[in-house]
Amino acid sequence: MKYSIYNSLLRITDNSSILYNAMSDKFIILSNQAEKDYQLCNLDILKDKNPILYNQLIETESIVDENIDEVQEVKNRINNKILDDKTYHLHINPTLDCNFRCWYCYEKHQVGSRMNYYVITAVKEHIKHIIPTKPNLEFFSLSFFGGEPLMYFKSIAQPIIEFLEKECNENNIGFKIHFTSNSFLLNGHILHFLKNKNVSFQITLDGNRENHDKTRFNTNNTGSYDRIISNIKSLAKDSHEVILRINYTASNIESIMEITDDFKDLNNDFKPFISVNFQRVWQDKVNKEAQVDDKLRICIEKFLREGFRVTTHKVQNIVNSPCYADKKNHI
Repeated sequence: MKYSIYNSLLRITDNSSILYNAMSDKFIILSNQAEKDYQLCNLDILKDKNPILYNQLIETESIVDENIDEVQEVKNRINNKILDDKTYHLHINPTLDCNFRCWYCYEKHQVGSRMNYYVITAVKEHIKHIIPTKPNLEFFSLSFFGGEPLMYFKSIAQPIIEFLEKECNENNIGFKIHFTSNSFLLNGHILHFLKNKNVSFQITLDGNRENHDKTRFNTNNTGSYDRIISNIKSLAKDSHEVILRINYTASNIESIMEITDDFKDLNNDFKPFISVNFQRVWQDKVNKEAQVDDKLRICIEKFLREGFRVTTHKVQNIVNSPCYADKKNHI
């Protein structure tokens, strides 16, 4: 046996660490003594000295047969996901324009840009061509990005979704729709159209009301926080999955804890539809990273106590989730 090369140690308290294996996506919590045993002992000694830890390492695949080529196993696993032909994913930018002008946005917004009739028709023809020519196809995934994809919804996104739904139903193929959106333009018509469809959203907040409205304001300089919070609740009540992406910086991290107060009136039955994802604004560079991480941990704990699911960028598993842009059936 040998230690897996995909083991990572992460200290979580003064007295304990996590040993995580990226291949198995499993972890164990180690005391300080167990961590020392893991780091200092060869496996023959460890098996006799700490048999409980040794067995846990086997269960989590943190130790593997010495003949296994782990690098090749990763290549095989990633290739299987990249070449998967059961799902086809079509990613669309209906427009490169946006109703917001966030300071950190990397997009160069093209005012008034939008997909024209000929491109929309070509997209429909592509969908009509793909579905019958993929014999193993089980699911068609359609994602809208931008710019702001809810702009021109009735003339672009809606007819494409209607066409996809018809083609999938006629061919007994499942489908799902996703929007990466600021959600400010979500309205009664859109909510009614999306009801009972397999739809998810990623929606961003930039701190509490005060901090968010300094960053995400409409083109007429009005704040957007209250309307976005209301729209997130409406989506959750309609059983749509929402990834609530919270962009944090050293200056807004403390305000983020206040966001949970604005969901107090949301029934706990709907909170599981909201998954909170904390992402550091990459342009935000400070020297006191440890202090920021401590405040982030407190934020995460509060959201968990309030009944939300929470993820962060701190652990990224590209073994089990390779980049979508590499996938054969993603365009």
